[in-house]
Amino acid sequence: MKALTFIGGFLLQSVLLQAQYAFSSIGEVWGFAMSKNTEVAIYGLLTEQSEQEKLAAKNYLYPKINFGIAGQLNIDIAKTPVPGELVGQPSETAYLRFGQKYAYNGGATITKSLFDWQAHAQSDIAKLNVSLNNAQKEFYQQTLKEQIAQVYYAALAATEAVARGNKDLDTADSIYSVAAGRFGQGLIDGLLFNQAKINRNNVLQQLEQSKRHQNRCVCDIKLLIGLSASDTLVLLEDILANVGQTLPPQTLVLNNGQTEICRLKSAISELEVNKSKAMFMPKIELSSYFGFLQYQDDFVFSFKQPELIPNNYLGLSMSIPLFTGFSNSARCSSSKISGHIAGLVFQDEIRKSAINDAMLLNDYYSSFTIAENAAYSFSVMGNSLQLASQKYNRGLFGLEEYLRVFEDYLAAENQYMSKLSDLLTNKATIEARTKQP
Repeated sequence: MKALTFIGGFLLQSVLLQAQYAFSSIGEVWGFAMSKNTEVAIYGLLTEQSEQEKLAAKNYLYPKINFGIAGQLNIDIAKTPVPGELVGQPSETAYLRFGQKYAYNGGATITKSLFDWQAHAQSDIAKLNVSLNNAQKEFYQQTLKEQIAQVYYAALAATEAVARGNKDLDTADSIYSVAAGRFGQGLIDGLLFNQAKINRNNVLQQLEQSKRHQNRCVCDIKLLIGLSASDTLVLLEDILANVGQTLPPQTLVLNNGQTEICRLKSAISELEVNKSKAMFMPKIELSSYFGFLQYQDDFVFSFKQPELIPNNYLGLSMSIPLFTGFSNSARCSSSKISGHIAGLVFQDEIRKSAINDAMLLNDYYSSFTIAENAAYSFSVMGNSLQLASQKYNRGLFGLEEYLRVFEDYLAAENQYMSKLSDLLTNKATIEARTKQP
C-alpha cells in the first residue's frame, strides 16, 4: 500500500511539474520570450548598471564634503634656532622647543570643481552609454524575434507537411494494396509493383523527415523562449490562413538595430576626442576647510573654547598640464583615429542596411509570387490526382498512369512546401524588423 501511495505521489508530482503553453500567433510567442529569455533580462540589468554609472559621472557637479579628526603624539619636539636677544642672550643663537606633547585637529573639508572639461565630457559619454545599452538590448530583442519567427513558421510548415504526409501515406497505401493484389493475380508485372513500393517508401521517408523537422523546430522554440524540456508547446495558428494576407509596402522602413548601435558608437567616439582635448585645459577647484586645533601637555581633550583654536580657510587652485611626456597628445591622436574609424563604420552600415532592406523586400515579394504559383500548381495537381483516382476506379485509367500522376502530385507538393518555407523565412525577418507604431 505504501509503495502504491509513493508511486502515485511521484506520478502526480511529475504531471504537476509539466506545463502546457499554447500560442495562437507569433506576437504571443514574442511577448512570452521577452519576459522569460535570460539574455533579455541580462541586457535589462546592463541598462540599469549604465544608469548608475551615468549618475556617478555627474559627481563633478556637486561639492565633496569630508570630515576628519586626527591626533598626534610628539615624542621629540625639534628645537628651533632663534635670536638670543629673545631669551636674554645677546649676540648668540638660542635653540628652543615650541609646541606641546599632544596635538589634535579636526574639521570638514569642502571642495567643488569649477572648471573640469574632462569630467563634463565623461558625463556626456555616460549618457550615451545608457542609450547604447538600450540600443544593444533592442537589437538583441530584434535578433531574438527574428530567430523565433523563423523557427515558429518552420514549425507550422512542418506541422502542415506532417498532416499532408499522412494523407499522402493513405493514398500510397491504397495504391500499394491495389498493386499487390493485381500483382498476385498476374495482372501487372513486377516493375509496376516495385514502383508502387518505392512510392510508398518515399512517402514514409518524407513523412518521417517532416516529423523530425517538426520536433526539432519545437525544441528550438523552447530554447529561445525559455521553456524546459518537459514543457508542452502547442501552436494553434493556421499556417495557410495568414500567408500573404497583408503584404508590406514596397517602401517599408525596417528597423535595423545595428545601424543605431553604430551611430551611438560614433557619437561616443566624438566625445572621446573632446575628452582627450580637455586634457590640455586647466582645472580650477575651490576648496574650504572649517575646523579646529588643540594642543595639550597631557593625554586629554577639552571642548572648552580657550583650548579649541579655530582653523578655517578658503582656497582656490588651478592646475595646468604643461608637459606630460607627449602622452596626452598621443592619446588625443589615438582618439581621433578611433573616432574616424567609428564614423566610417557608421556610414558603411547605413549603406549596407539600405541595400539589405531593399533586397529583403524584393526577396519577399519574389518568394510570395513563386509560392503563389507553386500553390496553384499543387492545387491543380491535387485536382488531377482526384480525377486520376476516379478514372482508375471506373477502369478508364491504368495503374501505371495513376502512379505517374501520383508521382507528379508528390513532386508538386514538395515544391510547394519548399517555396512556402522560403516565403515564411522572409516573412519572419520582415515582421521582426518592422517598426511598431
